[in-house]
Amino acid sequence: MIWRGLTALWRAGAALADPEGRRGAALLFMAAGGVAMTGYGVYALWLVRGRPDYAFYLGLSAMVLIAIVLTGFAGLLIKRTIKGSVLGNSFEISDEQVQQIAAVAGVAAATAVAQAPIEEGPRP
Repeated sequence: MIWRGLTALWRAGAALADPEGRRGAALLFMAAGGVAMTGYGVYALWLVRGRPDYAFYLGLSAMVLIAIVLTGFAGLLIKRTIKGSVLGNSFEISDEQVQQIAAVAGVAAATAVAQAPIEEGPRP
């Protein structure tokens, strides 16, 4: 029984090698963080229930945290495209272009590391 649990952890870790697996893990961690922050907010508001001014500002900060989490959910679940123009020059950036750039940068970094000269001896 213990062995099954350990192999399940190994399989879950292997899923992080896939970009979709990382997106799924990020979604789960953000959901868990939202639940934890909601519990923290409830407890904190309960502590200051006698001071309406404290409760207002604490509730306002909780709303800001919820907005941040929802923005993160939107970033994970929605395909993003940014369009704009600066000084008459227009541009468009999408998720596919960012993935291509990241792949090219990763290959360039791996090539640079592989071709770097290996120095022998201490540095001055």
